[in-house]
Amino acid sequence: MGQGSTDYIGQVCVLLSSGDITKRDEILWNYTPGECESYIEFKEREIVFRESFIGLMVAFGFQDPQHSSKQTLKTKKNQGIGEYCKGADVDECTKYFGKDVLKRVCASCPN
Repeated sequence: MGQGSTDYIGQVCVLLSSGDITKRDEILWNYTPGECESYIEFKEREIVFRESFIGLMVAFGFQDPQHSSKQTLKTKKNQGIGEYCKGADVDECTKYFGKDVLKRVCASCPN
């Protein structure tokens, strides 16, 4: 389904089944929208958690072993604190990430 799609029922089925097409008919024909509401909220939180976790993994330099041979970020590795931004964002990053992990964040900073 594309971004402009208006098949909301189909989108809810995909969300609740986690993309498993074999569960589509079960969800489609056996549950009302009211019954699905709390499950939809749960799946949304699950997706937000997963995306946040992936973002942190990327921020701390973890890579998928299958893609480790490809350089995804064009940054200088092991750069010092504030080296990439020339110190402009050090205070903001310190507040956001914390002083303890700032060196690791700056080491692979793409800005």
